[in-house]
Amino acid sequence: MSLGDKLVKIRSLLKGARSIHRIKLTVMDEVGCKGKYLREFHCKIGASDWKGVIYVNHTSMMGTIFSLFNGKPLVVRGYPKIRHPEQLSMVLNREASIQAKYDGTNIGVFQLPNGAIMGKTRKMPRWDASSAEARKRGAKSWRELFYRTEVAKAVEKLVRDDYIAFGELYGYLNPGLFIQYNTPISYVVFDIVDMRTLKFLHFDRARKLAESYSVPFVEEMYRLNLSYKQIARLRFEAKKYFGKLDGYEGFVAKIFDTEANDMIFTKIVPEERNEIMMNTKGIISSKIIDGAIRKALSRDPTLDDVDSIYYATVLELSEEFSSTVIERHREKIVRAIKRKLSPSFKSLVAGVRESLNELGDRALNKSIAMPYLASRFPAVSAGLLYKAYLIALKEDSGAGAVK
Repeated sequence: MSLGDKLVKIRSLLKGARSIHRIKLTVMDEVGCKGKYLREFHCKIGASDWKGVIYVNHTSMMGTIFSLFNGKPLVVRGYPKIRHPEQLSMVLNREASIQAKYDGTNIGVFQLPNGAIMGKTRKMPRWDASSAEARKRGAKSWRELFYRTEVAKAVEKLVRDDYIAFGELYGYLNPGLFIQYNTPISYVVFDIVDMRTLKFLHFDRARKLAESYSVPFVEEMYRLNLSYKQIARLRFEAKKYFGKLDGYEGFVAKIFDTEANDMIFTKIVPEERNEIMMNTKGIISSKIIDGAIRKALSRDPTLDDVDSIYYATVLELSEEFSSTVIERHREKIVRAIKRKLSPSFKSLVAGVRESLNELGDRALNKSIAMPYLASRFPAVSAGLLYKAYLIALKEDSGAGAVK
C-alpha cells in the first residue's frame, strides 16, 4: 500500500474518532509509530473547532496532519524529509525531473473545510501562530510573511480546488544558510498534492496546473535517467549555482512511481555544501548548528526549553550527520541553544522586574528571589541574572536594601 493510500485509509478510520487520544491511537496502530512523534494541537479557527496531531518524525510522512475539523476527519499530507540518493536505491535507473533547490522555508498551503486558507511548516500545523523566527523577519507569523509575496492570491485560488501547494518562502527577509537573494520575499511552488487522494501529482501535471493559475513553479534544470554517473555529474553542475547571489542550494530529483501513483524525492547537492556543513577536522560549524536551531524553532515555535530544542535540533542535524558525530558536539549544541534562549540584557532586566513584582516584599530577600529567577530564566548565567536583579531593584523606587 502506498503512503497516499494509507493516509486515505486513516482518514476513513477517523470517522469514528471523537478525541485527540483516539486520533493518536488510530495513527499509531496504522503507521506503527511511537506516540512521541505525534504532537497534539487544539485550536479555534473562527467559530470552528480544529484538533488533532502532526507527525514530526523525519520520515516520508513528516508534517502530516491527522485531525478532526468540527468533528469531521481532515488529513493534510506533509512534505517528506529528502534523503541523499545513496540512501535510496529505488531512485536509480529511472526517469527523473531535476529541479532547482531553493534555500528558504518549506510552506504548505491548503484550504480548511470552513473555507479559511491555512498554511503549515513541517512541524507546525498552522502558520498563523506567533513565531519567534517570523518576528525576527519583521512579521508576527509565517502567514504574514507569505502574504507579502506577489503570488499569495494566485496560490489561494489553486488550493481552493482541493489541492495542497508546497513551496519555498525565500528572500532576504527569510535568510537561508547558503544562498543570498535580491528579492525581499517570494514564494515558488515545487509540488502539489491532491487533497482527495493525498498523493503528489506527477511533476509535469503539477507544473501545468500551477501555470494555469499563474502560480510560479520551480525550474526544471534537466530531465534524465538517474544513475551514479549522472549523480556525480549533477553534483559538479550544482557548483555553478551554489553560493551565488540568487543561486540554488543544489537540485531535487523527482521520480514518479507509476505503480504507487506517487512521488519519490532525493536531493543532489555540491561537495562545497557538505564542506560548509562540516569542516575538514570533522567539526560541525557554529553556523550550521545555529541554522539547525533556527529551523527547529521555525518549525515549532512552542519549543522553549533546552532539552526540547536540543532534541529538535538533533533531528535537523541527523539528516546530514551520524549520531556519533552529533553526540560529540552535544556541549557545543547546548551552548548554542542557551545563547539563543538568552534575552538581551535590557529585556532581561524588564523580565526580572516583572518577576520580582510577583514576589512582592519577598523580592528583597536574595535567598528567595534568586532561586525563583533562576527557575524563570534557566538559560541565563547566575552572575548575569544577579546583575539584572540588582538593577531591577534599583530601578524600582520603592525597593529597599537587599537582604
